[in-house]
Amino acid sequence: MKKQMMAAGALTLTMLAGCSTGSPAAADKENSTGAGTEKTVQIVAKDQDGQTVLDESVVTTADTLTGVLENSDALQAKLEEGQYGTMVMGLGGLETEDWNKGPWWTYESDNNAVCQEESYCPAADDVKVEDGDRFVFTFSSGS
Repeated sequence: MKKQMMAAGALTLTMLAGCSTGSPAAADKENSTGAGTEKTVQIVAKDQDGQTVLDESVVTTADTLTGVLENSDALQAKLEEGQYGTMVMGLGGLETEDWNKGPWWTYESDNNAVCQEESYCPAADDVKVEDGDRFVFTFSSGS
């Protein structure tokens, strides 16, 4: 029971992170594909059983996580624009079919500066990427 409550709390926190108000997501969206310096960003995706379905090192000039996802065919990312910014709806061939029921994509990073500063990863539009960043996406229903 405690494990389920913790998982539900973590999922809620991650979903709310993408729903923060006052986000400069719209302004950042223009720069998400970027013409910045080249960097390598590692993207790992895990299915509901915790099995790795994708592990890609993406070479990009994108400035944000949204830009990394948008510009790499290998990631098979499906993104939708939501009220609070870009939502990850699919990755590595796994997709959220019903936003109200899940499962959903959540993500974390143990080395991205923005995620570390905030103690969680905010909306992908707000996550500035740097060379060597690593993100782990998990497809989960929170139970």
